[in-house]
Amino acid sequence: MRVAEERNNVALELPAWAQGAFTQMFREVDDFHPDIIILTARKMPRIFEALGIKLASKPLIISDLAIPFVTTFLSDSRIAIIDDIVNHGSTLTHIHNSVSAYKPAVIKMFSLARRSSTPLLSISYASPSCLSDDEYTAYVRTVPAVISYLCKPYDLAFPIINAQYRAPLRSATDLVAWLRGHFGEKQVHVIPSPYPNSPVRRVSILFSLTPSSQRKIRLFFDDAWAPRFCTVVPMVIGDNNQGEEFTASGNEWSILSSRGKLNENPEFFLDGQTALNMFLNSLRWFWDIFPSFAPVLDPVALFSKNDAALVFGPSLPEPLLTGIEAIKETSGMRKLTPFVSTVSPFLLKIQSQKILESAAHRLPEGISGAGIDVYGYVLALIEVISEYVGTQDPREYKLDWPFSRREIEKNPYLRLRVGPTFADLLALCSKLHALVCSSPLPDDLENSLSITLDALIDQGSVVPTFANYGAKLFRIYRKGESPAQELLEKISYAVAAHGKPVSPTRLSKLLTVLSHSEKYSKVLTSSARTRGYVAGAPKTVIGAEPENIAGCLRNIGMLRPVQQ
Repeated sequence: MRVAEERNNVALELPAWAQGAFTQMFREVDDFHPDIIILTARKMPRIFEALGIKLASKPLIISDLAIPFVTTFLSDSRIAIIDDIVNHGSTLTHIHNSVSAYKPAVIKMFSLARRSSTPLLSISYASPSCLSDDEYTAYVRTVPAVISYLCKPYDLAFPIINAQYRAPLRSATDLVAWLRGHFGEKQVHVIPSPYPNSPVRRVSILFSLTPSSQRKIRLFFDDAWAPRFCTVVPMVIGDNNQGEEFTASGNEWSILSSRGKLNENPEFFLDGQTALNMFLNSLRWFWDIFPSFAPVLDPVALFSKNDAALVFGPSLPEPLLTGIEAIKETSGMRKLTPFVSTVSPFLLKIQSQKILESAAHRLPEGISGAGIDVYGYVLALIEVISEYVGTQDPREYKLDWPFSRREIEKNPYLRLRVGPTFADLLALCSKLHALVCSSPLPDDLENSLSITLDALIDQGSVVPTFANYGAKLFRIYRKGESPAQELLEKISYAVAAHGKPVSPTRLSKLLTVLSHSEKYSKVLTSSARTRGYVAGAPKTVIGAEPENIAGCLRNIGMLRPVQQ
């Protein structure tokens, strides 16, 4: 096994102990000679790829999302299940139990390290000692740094399409300028980098956003690594994914379900059907709207089959591939039916008023009253909900729905499948704003929430997943391991100390002064800009792009617009 030494060696973003632990863990995995490797959650497949890990044994490598589609491969196989940090072992245990039902020859679980002083004996740890809080925090802060070197989203369940810029466009900057001119400034948003050294720029183009559904395209660029190329990721996301516009046809579904025997496990059936529906809906929608991009983008392929294999198994059956290829040819010829909106029971079942009051107390005093701050609202809400569901410790689970405390004691993994939908978050943000602020809500609250979630998912602070509420699967959002980056909060305090909204020139000077202070020199850097201005260009999430700080401060009333 080797870790690729490319792009300034991505592994160096990790703490020293983690660099060694990754090497040791995959050496042990190779020595195990697995037939199948299952990479847990959504981050492990991305970490695996970003580090450029190569295994001599050439096993089948999938994510745990693909388990429903590969059950016929599991029998009599040697299976390695890999996670990075074990908190309580509930994720590994859940996957182990799911796989063991199909009678593999042997299952072995691997992990970098553990947080508990009492190790689970059935897991092989690359780092023998228990991680301290500081070691754990240092590690989870750098995971988004490693993943940020990929021109791909954190989420796996969407088609990834590689495309080349058409002449005369030569760079990401050219393409973003064209997109803004074509779709409008309000629809095209530069999403901040999740890490200072990230070479990848991110853009979200928002199309139809309603409380029950989102349609967006995410673009990823790295002009230094792949000049004149970008990754296009269409996303059609419905809160209730059984109500999607387009579902797999009987032929397509029967091929995958028979191979994976999805009907034998109701949970697998729902997860597998939802993943396939999201993929097909997103792919079909993209080719419906592709004429809007045709002047500037030339797709290399219909979609990346290697990335699809992480979710749907080693190779999509030829009849299914033929059906998917037809999507490109028939796009625009079939009218899609509207979403069937099903309201999530989340807000009705949880103690939403207590959650709102607790979230309000977590907002920075004196700042929340100045205007709307969706980023701050989401962070506060997700943190409070995380405490209710016991994300850090299942013994702290406080809800009676959708699972009882007894059910969580029996299967702690279930707590990681509880959270609000997009519509739930939208309602919670609206109510939280009314609780702390008298200013009216903006008309584009859906847009603000959507791009906020993009930024938080990229940095690993929020994790998208599925929740089974009443035998219906919903797309939900829960707290991730990586601490949220809150540079804007620190800048907001500095601006608030001025006592009144500042001008863009004064903001530039303020950021520059902060960039030379000992406290903020690691997250801000000053550089010369056009017209002689000196700007403090942030290196972290709220500010890989200077307009992000300016935009957020403007939204909360702290930046005075330039007088024309």
